[in-house]
Amino acid sequence: MMPIKYTIILSLLFNSLIANAQFETRSGNNKNSPEFNPYAKALSEENVTKRTWNFMRLFGKPELNLQQFETPPCGDYVALSNARISQFNAFVDEFLKGAKDEKKIKTDQPLVYKLVRNFTDEMQYSIKRLESMGAPTTGMEAPLEQDVCRAKGLIQQIKSVQAYLAAVQKVYPDSKGIDEVMASAELVLQQFKDDKAVLAHVRKNRNANLVDVTMPAAVGNNPEWEKLFKEHFQKKYLGYTYLKQALTSADWFIKKNEISNQPEYRQTGTIIAAKTPDGKCKLITIDLYQYFQQGKYAHIDFEQKDEKPVLCEKL
Repeated sequence: MMPIKYTIILSLLFNSLIANAQFETRSGNNKNSPEFNPYAKALSEENVTKRTWNFMRLFGKPELNLQQFETPPCGDYVALSNARISQFNAFVDEFLKGAKDEKKIKTDQPLVYKLVRNFTDEMQYSIKRLESMGAPTTGMEAPLEQDVCRAKGLIQQIKSVQAYLAAVQKVYPDSKGIDEVMASAELVLQQFKDDKAVLAHVRKNRNANLVDVTMPAAVGNNPEWEKLFKEHFQKKYLGYTYLKQALTSADWFIKKNEISNQPEYRQTGTIIAAKTPDGKCKLITIDLYQYFQQGKYAHIDFEQKDEKPVLCEKL
């Protein structure tokens, strides 16, 4: 057992860490807080050359971590991204009002233009992903809330690149080709003015993909297999309502050893239609594997292969 004095010390240390973290958040020192400004001290340098170097060092797309938008809720990360964009815009405007090392700005122009190309490609990719957000890309459907957050992250990505491109035009007025990119970004952003528009877009994509999803016809009829699949489903999917199933195999597929030609396992499968606890419907593909051991088929394993939504009225 840990001595009492060490327990007290650890407790005090833990409480101190919590207090410091809370203080940092309240005082704006937390780097993940909208109150924290990564550009705050960058232009305090009186030396023109150092001031310009500090500016060019931070002259990139406003900070954004798309990974944060993988887990809902994500409203705080939208607010954080918007704060960084506003801080970046103010940072650029403040720099342009003061003295500048024009030679340094000119020297860095090729590097800035390379970033413009990279960020433009990044934005175009984000636009394509945003257009299809909600449409399942694999058999596993993401929760609606997660797709909505992903869409919001892509929107912030587009806004961040847009802010950077606008800043490049201010720093390098002779820039070419940026207006067209900015216009394409603005068209996309106009479609997503608020949360309702984002939600409607994701739902539309999800529903469009459901139109052609139907329950396939059974390939075979085997009450014993169907019973095994149904029992497995009811154990694994608690809260789901079993509706029906369609076997995907009329007979066993037997996998044999390439050298000995002895059976290793046999396999069959089914698709189960079920209603989720929230009233939606899904088609769940499950395979059954029975392994050949000591001269007979014995041990059984189940493996979920696919899961996709379907309109309940299609069942």
